[in-house]
Amino acid sequence: MSLSWRALLVRLLSVLMALGLSVLLLLLGGGDDAPGRPHSSLNRSDAGWSAWRRMLEELGYPARTFELPPGKAGAGEMLLVLPGVPEQSEEQQALPDHERSQYRRFLENGGTLLAPADEALLAFLSIELELAISDELSIAESSSIEPWEASLPTGERLKLAGGTAFEPLDESGAWREVVLGSRPGEPERPLVVEAGVGAGRLVLVSDPTLFENGNIRQLDHALYAVRLAELFSAGLPICFDEFSLGAWSPPSAIELALRGPNAWISVHLLLLAGLFVWMRAHTAAFARDPLPLTRSSALERARQRARSLARAQLVEAAARLDLEAFLVREERRQGLRTRSQATLEQRIAAIAARRPECSVLSAHALKLPRDADALERLHEQLQSLQPHP
Repeated sequence: MSLSWRALLVRLLSVLMALGLSVLLLLLGGGDDAPGRPHSSLNRSDAGWSAWRRMLEELGYPARTFELPPGKAGAGEMLLVLPGVPEQSEEQQALPDHERSQYRRFLENGGTLLAPADEALLAFLSIELELAISDELSIAESSSIEPWEASLPTGERLKLAGGTAFEPLDESGAWREVVLGSRPGEPERPLVVEAGVGAGRLVLVSDPTLFENGNIRQLDHALYAVRLAELFSAGLPICFDEFSLGAWSPPSAIELALRGPNAWISVHLLLLAGLFVWMRAHTAAFARDPLPLTRSSALERARQRARSLARAQLVEAAARLDLEAFLVREERRQGLRTRSQATLEQRIAAIAARRPECSVLSAHALKLPRDADALERLHEQLQSLQPHP
């Protein structure tokens, strides 16, 4: 059976759209994501911070991930833990309140920001956030591998692996020592410092590697991580900023579907759905299909086939089939024998001899209907000639 041009077009477009969707999904499936980034609280590798977050959760602290733009961070409502210099994808940059300067607004409005200190982050604070106080800090260089003995404000003294520390602070500067570290052969150095920014606090930690999954079980690193969360959260939620690592939560499912590369997937799916609806809307039964109404009358079955022919724009064939079905039924009812060579006009004349009202069908037999309106009039005439039970 040959297919119509419409059916061929639908199948071709469907195949092309399906192939395009598959290629698009493959191209989008190879991107990097936040859970694999260092210092991500979703990353379970040695460089991640997931053990820190899970440990706080198990101890009953309100620790959670934060995947919204920085402008959505509620000042005074959380301790925001920044894993490093914020990086944003193109999709994130299209979101409202995504600007990295929003971190300064968060601080000035009373928020507390805890971040690891290195040269890149100090430059970010100085240049992008325009916090001149970051110029007062510098990282001390040391080759010593001796552990630090850290003195906390709680009076506890913890053993920490020998890492980086800050140079001694200027007493007249904006920064204040929070945790001091000492080890043989070196003067005391700050390990954690804080400074006021507007109504908020900026807290910098000299060595964030202590909180990594591969190191947090060593010495007193786990207790150190818990104490820092206690000191600066003040009972508020401890939010690990995943947005700065590329992870984000869309405001709604519709915005997610229509943003960035996802928009192309959505367009493909909508086109496929449209093609499916179009294909189903033009589906028509073939005249040779098995009849679904096995218990219906011969006339009804003939009419079903005639409707199929009419939808296929074969009006004359549909009209002939309707007349044939009526004549067969009437001949059987009157006990007439159909001659094999008899024409429609002759058969109508034989029936009209016993039922004169059927003579009106002669006009249709001479000139079969060629449009839908004429075919509908023939149907109505045949219906009126049906004998009442």
